[in-house]
Amino acid sequence: MTTAAHPIPRALTAYLRRATWGLPEARRQELWDELEEHVLTRADHLMLTGLTPTQATAQAIRELGPPARVTLGMAKVYTMPKLILAAATLALGISAGLYALAGGSDGAILNVPVFQQPKIGMLCAANGANLPQLSLPVASRSNGQICYRLTTERDLTGRPAMISVQSATQIMALVGGTVTTRSDGRIQLSRPNGTWTRTEFAFTEGTQRYIFASVVFDALISTRNRNEVIRISGFDQPTMSVNDRRIRLTGSTGNRVGNNIYSSLVGDAVSAVIYGNPDSAFSFKQERATATAPTHLIQTRLKADEVVALITRSGQDTYSTDFSVVQADGTVSLHAQATRLRFVSKSADMTGNSDGTPAILVRLSNVPLDNLKSGIFVPAQATSDAR
Repeated sequence: MTTAAHPIPRALTAYLRRATWGLPEARRQELWDELEEHVLTRADHLMLTGLTPTQATAQAIRELGPPARVTLGMAKVYTMPKLILAAATLALGISAGLYALAGGSDGAILNVPVFQQPKIGMLCAANGANLPQLSLPVASRSNGQICYRLTTERDLTGRPAMISVQSATQIMALVGGTVTTRSDGRIQLSRPNGTWTRTEFAFTEGTQRYIFASVVFDALISTRNRNEVIRISGFDQPTMSVNDRRIRLTGSTGNRVGNNIYSSLVGDAVSAVIYGNPDSAFSFKQERATATAPTHLIQTRLKADEVVALITRSGQDTYSTDFSVVQADGTVSLHAQATRLRFVSKSADMTGNSDGTPAILVRLSNVPLDNLKSGIFVPAQATSDAR
């Protein structure tokens, strides 16, 4: 929705075009209107502090974050394959009592339980136009809810990390934020600076509601204040530090929660490494290399449990990526479409392939997220041949 107070600035139109690029047409206009309303409302508030309309709009856009983050985040939500979405709902079979926010904080760390374990039973969610239909048998429809019947573990194939809305509320409270349920059923995570993130996927099991853990981490990142330094460390139990406050996602042994959390950061790494200025308008396509792609075992000087991303160019504004955790011996195993890689340290060198496809390695863990470019490193080996 556009306010009548001022015309839409050209910079905002360019930002909205980039931020909604690649989304299904029906969703694109919806997100465009929502982002536009958010930026203009925030700009109005900022003008009360003495900023000019141009300055206020620019600041509101910066607070919203790089358009590539919005594009990747929303595409991940709106185009999620049915089986992956079904996998997410698997978490709802968990007994809420087992995963209440037990233990509170450990010193300066807030421990937040995540759910990934399967359980056969019933899955119920708000029944609306915004809920993708799952490839599961419908048990009932009543009182605005649709319930699916889970009969075998084959119904659900993935293990995304989910946390309760109660846990999300405690996380946002650490930075003075709030979590509210909108009239349309979506969950809104808000900061005192006027920025917010919304998610449609709030599932219900009993009286508990759940959202993706990555949504909460993304909310903290995309709505951060300028004076906040945010880092993520660890893989099995990722810990986010916001200045001196820390949030650790905990789960049972073997739950690779890091896959859910770091997948969002890879897009940010491409933005920082390739395009440099996160406030500029740009768009790109990111394709994660499949597990069947050539495997490269790379020796690093990094400590165990650090997380590394690999970026190669596969076309105009198209990048193939992968990420993995460093092992105890300092090696990291990464997939790429190319069988021979040549490591470089800047995007300007990602041309030519006479001695292998140019590739950039970026450390994602223990690096300020507003300066992911500082995580670039070149290993001792100049090239890598697939194994």
